[in-house]
Amino acid sequence: MKKKKIFRALPLMMAGILCTSTAFPVSADEGEDAARLFREDNNFGRAPLSEEQERMYQYPELPAVSTNALFPEKFDLREEGDVTPVRDQGIWGTCWAFGILSAAEGNLLREYDIETDLSEHHLAWFTWQPETSGSQAGEGISVTGLPLTYGGSMYLSTAMLSAWKGAALEEDIPYTDSDGEVYNPYGDWSVDESRRYDSSYQLRNINFLPNPTVITDTGEYLYRPQATEIMKGALMETGVLDASYYADGSLPEYATEDYFNYDTGAQYADQHKEANHEVSIVGWDDTYPAENFKIRPEGDGAWIVKNSWGTGWGSGIGGNWGGEGYFYMSYYDRSLCDVNQVSIVPEEQGNDHNYQYDYLGTARWWNFYSDDSSLRREANIFEVQGNEQISAVSAATNEANMTVTVDIYKLGPEADSPEDGQKAASQEVFFPYTGYHVIELEEPVMLRAGEKFAVVLTKTGTDGLTWTSVEAGDDYSVAGMTYTSKINEGESYIFLNGKWEDMITAKESMEKEIEESFGQQVEVGNVLIKAFTDEIPAAELTSLKIEGFDANGQPAGEGLEVGPSETQITIPADMEYVSFEAAVQPDGGTAEIKVGDRVIQPGEKISRMELKGAEITVTTAVPGGIGNTYTFTVDVSDTAPSGGDGEEGEDNGQVSGSPNGENTPSQNTKTVQHVNTAPKTGDSQGMMTAVYAAGLLISAFAAAAAIRRKRR
Repeated sequence: MKKKKIFRALPLMMAGILCTSTAFPVSADEGEDAARLFREDNNFGRAPLSEEQERMYQYPELPAVSTNALFPEKFDLREEGDVTPVRDQGIWGTCWAFGILSAAEGNLLREYDIETDLSEHHLAWFTWQPETSGSQAGEGISVTGLPLTYGGSMYLSTAMLSAWKGAALEEDIPYTDSDGEVYNPYGDWSVDESRRYDSSYQLRNINFLPNPTVITDTGEYLYRPQATEIMKGALMETGVLDASYYADGSLPEYATEDYFNYDTGAQYADQHKEANHEVSIVGWDDTYPAENFKIRPEGDGAWIVKNSWGTGWGSGIGGNWGGEGYFYMSYYDRSLCDVNQVSIVPEEQGNDHNYQYDYLGTARWWNFYSDDSSLRREANIFEVQGNEQISAVSAATNEANMTVTVDIYKLGPEADSPEDGQKAASQEVFFPYTGYHVIELEEPVMLRAGEKFAVVLTKTGTDGLTWTSVEAGDDYSVAGMTYTSKINEGESYIFLNGKWEDMITAKESMEKEIEESFGQQVEVGNVLIKAFTDEIPAAELTSLKIEGFDANGQPAGEGLEVGPSETQITIPADMEYVSFEAAVQPDGGTAEIKVGDRVIQPGEKISRMELKGAEITVTTAVPGGIGNTYTFTVDVSDTAPSGGDGEEGEDNGQVSGSPNGENTPSQNTKTVQHVNTAPKTGDSQGMMTAVYAAGLLISAFAAAAAIRRKRR
């Protein structure tokens, strides 16, 4: 067997970190001036991206999307009313949180006409706080210093938002310390643990768009106009974009490089520079003149960029070009990278639950394939907590033009692999971009509380290779940061060499291979799959009413009513015919009643002869929910029953049903037992008459026998 190749998406712990703070802030009483000075003392640098990391945005083959649209010369989302105000990151290295949430806010305006202010404080704080409870307690990134000084990246924000740790509201977790101070580095900036999963909006998609400028294998610079057009299309489609570039300083007197024109507010780096600052793009101007840049680029045209240094920047602070927090960046800037298209939805339009194990997620992930082209797949097994439907699942794609096949399996309690059950749904989706994606299921899968299910992903590239993506921590600390992954038996699985293997055992060989190939010691965790569910109603039988009739169809006897936890119905002798009617909850629930294999209507009279030895089956249903099947055994008495209570049967809770009201085979069946009622007075009198007549006959036989004995 050939050795498996590994493609590492994030091989360096420090890779992708933006806006890190290495100087301790000045005192709080110096206010906004202190913030500006602090920014100039910052080391904006981040550790260089690996070749594989840059490949996530470089796209050796550009995505298979049309760029034939006729774009206007100028486009400005501010004029469309689809940009929120410029914010100020103040004294902290949180540009990455401001960049991604600016894009999220713009998307809400563009697609939902919702204006909101999302909490950068919440996102930045909990990025550096490992999980404190649950089976994955301890997973995440821990730091030894002040969390808000460590910076971040799009990989970190994707991991956070996909886990529903945000997006929270600014009004709930403001960008201040506990005393309401904005520029106090000595204050308490912690956020209460109870707010970890505050999420007024849910992430649905992040496309990692191709970089317009790349360095070829021969080390040559290449500008790709198609990538610029892809960015323009994304701006018009979903709104503000998140992006990174190399910033040489925020004030002219502190500039270390000659890339920014502080007279015109124009940025152009004429050589490849590692990005150190994250911003958002709100539009473009094809006619913006090349001569406005300090170094003249190869052509006109620029992006309109929103910064996070306050509205004073560019309007008296750091220059006076009238920017009010905005500047221009040349299409040809060689440091522009990591452009992200963000889609987010209001919580009420999202899902109720997020089943996940990968809390570290894209913050640190590795991607594997086999060079012998053998099939690789990945899966997670979850157990639903209530009556829910699987509405969507997530997938992380590490290559452009990738096809993802989703298979959902319902599993029994003894299932020992992700496919050891009933396939309930299958769907194939094509993704032109790398990134994080939520896949809405065309046919949601309904499940009962306590039921297990598996999400199986097959991710195939254009070359036919199949990929698996796993999170990975480190067993060492770098620059005060420690990435920790947690994994337990029965959570994640990898399909390799024709069989499924639990990641708890597969991880050892994967860790060994990473160490041998790249010299890094890692702690492999779970695969990157989440399942999103919505609560659904369950149609429950509350009672089955039985009415009795005599041979002439007139009411006879006392009506019976049995509950769902009883086991047997006894039909009294005075009932020649009976009818059945089921009561179902919630409102809108229905019931189908069968005698044997025959469907009967509510109120229909059924003869006692037909009921003799038969079973009564009641199948409930409710629109958009699950039903239950209840089976009643019937005892047709030839004599009137005596009074007495029956024993309640066990409600095992696992029964079949379907959302459309069709009667489906039971997986488990609920049975009920009738509690007998005492006979009426008239019935008692009839019984006494029969007993008296029988007594006379017995006496007559006894007398005759005595006469025969005498004659002998």
